[in-house]
Amino acid sequence: MLAQQKEEFGGIRFGAGLLGWFAATGFGLVMITIFGGVLAAWGGVASGSTAMTDLRSFTADNADVLALTSGIVVLAIIFFGYLVGGYTASRIARFSGFKQGLATWLWGVVITIVLAIVVGVVGTQSGDSSSPNPFVPSMDDLQSSSLAGLIGLALVVVLSFAGAVLGGLLGQRYHRKVDRFFSEQD
Repeated sequence: MLAQQKEEFGGIRFGAGLLGWFAATGFGLVMITIFGGVLAAWGGVASGSTAMTDLRSFTADNADVLALTSGIVVLAIIFFGYLVGGYTASRIARFSGFKQGLATWLWGVVITIVLAIVVGVVGTQSGDSSSPNPFVPSMDDLQSSSLAGLIGLALVVVLSFAGAVLGGLLGQRYHRKVDRFFSEQD
């Protein structure tokens, strides 16, 4: 019975993948907001005031620690966000957990590429050319990409893929557990 269902309903479901990507993005936004609030509170408490100038001086004084901590936390948020997204997609689709996680990840890649193109087009068409757009990298920026930036990009790609696929497999595992329970009842 399960094999027939899997044959009929298995495969990649891009609708479930899109909903998984929404779940991953929502999780990421909430966690980044919480992390930003914690950093702002930490800076205000450490400097004894919540004034913006004190926060800036705190950030400047602790730049190395904040950069490393923020990088690790953001990578963890990306991994767990895609884990939630893959799990969500797999639970919606029921079969082929790996493929549902892959669909979630592919939606993230496609949407990132589309947004990069839109930002690039809008950035080059709007504003005057005397003041460069800080959101659009220039050719000099792209040519002088640091090794740390490339490693960071590779970590984002690998961790998001691993999180989405692992989440998809975990979501499928839940369904198999339920199927075993009902088959034992018969």
